[in-house]
Amino acid sequence: MKIKVVLFLMLISVLMVKAQKPATITGKITTTDGNAAAGITVTVSGTALGSVTDGNGVYKIKNLPLGNQIIQLSAIGIQTQTKTVEIKSGETTNVDFVISETSKELEEVAVSALRAHKYLYKESDQVARIPLKNLENPQVYSVIPKELIRNQLSLNSKDVINNAAGVVAYYTPIGTVSAWIRGFDTRNAIRNGMVTQYRAESDPINIERVEVIKGPAGTLFGSSAISFGGLINKITKTPNPVASNEVAVFTGSNSLMRVTADVNTPLNSSKTSLFRLNAAYHAEDSFQDIGRYKSISAAPSFLYKINDRLTFLVDAEFAAVTRTQQPYPSFGPNTTFKNFKDIPIDYKKYIGGDDVDSKTTISNFFTKATYKLSDQWVSSTNLNFSNGYVDYANQLYPRWLTDSTMTRNIGMYSARTLSFIQFQQNFNGDFKIGKMRNRAVIGTDFTSTITRLNYAYFNYDTINVNKNFSPLFAQRANALMAATKPGYYQNTQTNYSLYASDVINLTERLLVMASLRLDQFVNKASIENSLPVKDDYQQTALSPKFGIIYQIVDQKVSVFGNYMNGFLNQGPVTQPDGSTLRLKPKQANQWEGGVKTDLLNKHLGFTLSFYDIKVNNATYTDNNNFSLQGGTQRSKGFEAELNAEPVDHFYIISGYAKNSNKFISGDPSLIGKKVAGAPGEVFNLWMNYQCVSGFLKNFGGGFGGNYVSDVYWDAANTITIPSYTVLNAAVSYNQPTWTASVKMNNLSNQKYWNSDAQPQMLRQIIGSIAMKF
Repeated sequence: MKIKVVLFLMLISVLMVKAQKPATITGKITTTDGNAAAGITVTVSGTALGSVTDGNGVYKIKNLPLGNQIIQLSAIGIQTQTKTVEIKSGETTNVDFVISETSKELEEVAVSALRAHKYLYKESDQVARIPLKNLENPQVYSVIPKELIRNQLSLNSKDVINNAAGVVAYYTPIGTVSAWIRGFDTRNAIRNGMVTQYRAESDPINIERVEVIKGPAGTLFGSSAISFGGLINKITKTPNPVASNEVAVFTGSNSLMRVTADVNTPLNSSKTSLFRLNAAYHAEDSFQDIGRYKSISAAPSFLYKINDRLTFLVDAEFAAVTRTQQPYPSFGPNTTFKNFKDIPIDYKKYIGGDDVDSKTTISNFFTKATYKLSDQWVSSTNLNFSNGYVDYANQLYPRWLTDSTMTRNIGMYSARTLSFIQFQQNFNGDFKIGKMRNRAVIGTDFTSTITRLNYAYFNYDTINVNKNFSPLFAQRANALMAATKPGYYQNTQTNYSLYASDVINLTERLLVMASLRLDQFVNKASIENSLPVKDDYQQTALSPKFGIIYQIVDQKVSVFGNYMNGFLNQGPVTQPDGSTLRLKPKQANQWEGGVKTDLLNKHLGFTLSFYDIKVNNATYTDNNNFSLQGGTQRSKGFEAELNAEPVDHFYIISGYAKNSNKFISGDPSLIGKKVAGAPGEVFNLWMNYQCVSGFLKNFGGGFGGNYVSDVYWDAANTITIPSYTVLNAAVSYNQPTWTASVKMNNLSNQKYWNSDAQPQMLRQIIGSIAMKF
């Protein structure tokens, strides 16, 4: 009997649903002077339904729920309006609006918003893998747009990333870019949200924007390309429907010669097939007496919109780079140096030679299929292949024996491969459960990493730096290598991951985030010199994330808090007695709170955050050389970021951060010591003004720089790399079809070293002419 009653009720429910025909609302929005208002967002309050007015000011929303519904208008710079309308089954209801602005005022608002967004826009669909506004996201992140890159004449990824608050980017001796974020060294190894090789950088000509996410982000991004301090995600340029072409030429100090091209064009009249090509040639000598850099890159991309539901994007990136390699120095017990500025070698003197160089080729392929499953769900299927191949690399490893003598050792590498194959499937939803809006992502990720290399190490010679010494030559190095036993190494790692995240509107202003990742890591036995190594292992990690954010002033001021987790897989360790220690993944847990603002009609964005990151399961060795697990490390501090346009056409991008990252348990010799290379204070500033009238009309100027406090070069905290302040300035003259620019980097000719002890560029002048056609 109960079964029959249930079946009867189900039948009645189905009939009731079928009896309810789809309802639609449509209308026109006009300005106070009677013109159509385009680009106005119309939403149904409490639902995910909405529309944007077309060029005639018309909107239409289908499949509305029945009953009284609140229809709301919104756009940057206009007064919000609402109307309550009764929606009936099968009917089309007409609801018109007249906004309180004139068409001229609306146009001025649109121009002002575009101008503000150019430098201050922070909305992102990749930071949380969910489309969220900054004031809806309980995470902290910085965004560096292509407009700022262009304004600063930034020619490399290091200079671009240094615009992020609290971040110090630098080149490693092998030429890759890393960055210190919240006290942790972080590779620049994510491209469009997916893992990429890092042996050679994406040229800035192909960067749409860079997103620097702060804190351990293993829940949504795994562990293979991030650190416990955060991650760097390069968003590359994609085709758009507006045909445009630009060629730029750069020249300057150190025999700089650079040419770039950005070509974008629709391939059909309906503009559903789009193509774009970004390319660059760059050649430059070192500021030192020996050294050079040369690269050539091309990045084609193709977008095809099959219909309103399905879109395909295919992009590729190819580059070839040759460069002089910088040294990895070390210091013996008989040296007395306490500060790098005291090392008795000329700042402009390179201790290697022209033959201490490398050649690397990279290829990145990325395919994305986006399919709209329904009004609430979208599928995104991503396939990524990234390969870095080092044809050869001669790496210098000098070791100081005394304050005046050093041995020059060389590591020679060839056929060095680092490749990633990654498949990622995401389902994004925007739906309601009861009265609560949910924005969710459910995803799976497969990543395979392959590393191969040939290598050999040998001593080249011993020199006295106070006397004349010759550069290193390939002929002698090759002869020494021929007498050295070479080596071969190969390793394959695989990650299988499932993750989910949901941002729930408990109220219109109060949002919570809950996320979880399950990660299975497999490290296959490595091969060394044709023999297997017993280093194969598997580890499973769970990575949760939680956040809460409340808009204490609607769409203007938010307070937030988060708990974020990151993890790092660790392989087994063979102990001195032959036993094996199976390690747990290293875990980082962050607690963070702060405030975000978006004031003055989105012309003043400010973020202040306080964080505390604790790293557990670190390994260390005891006095008997046995490995132990249980060390802890703590990184805490605060960050402040300001992105503002206080007056029209005057922009300020600035940040300040203070950090303390120390070992608090584990190796007794390290407890209380600061992490080597991690800066305690960082400040960045860039101010730019564009003249739009008067005698200096069309002229623009920018000024700013970076301050980094001193750091310790070594784990024992005995050798200091001094603090530095680098100031830069730029001037430009802008016309609709061309722009001429001049920039001077390192105005004060500051001598300074990065955290890897590499001397940095002295004063440099760059000139550029860009032509649009």
